[in-house]
Amino acid sequence: MFCFGLPAVLIPFGGATEGHQLYNAQWLGKKQPVVIIDEKRLQPEGLAQAIRSLSELPAKKYKKNEDFRFSAARIAGMIVKEIRRRK
Repeated sequence: MFCFGLPAVLIPFGGATEGHQLYNAQWLGKKQPVVIIDEKRLQPEGLAQAIRSLSELPAKKYKKNEDFRFSAARIAGMIVKEIRRRK
């Protein structure tokens, strides 16, 4: 999705603390095409329509976010370092 520069259908978990999943989905929607579906209103036809609408977009990749990839590598390195330290 964001790391790969692809459109996405997002269904934020309604029970998330302080609605953080919805806020994250809205933030991503400012960066690339997303369809946000309220979990309580999720229906098969609505999901199908969201997928159709995104599939009709021009075949184009949106800007990849390389920061996430590098952040994940740093976090993984920190975890490995901590595991080795504790042995």
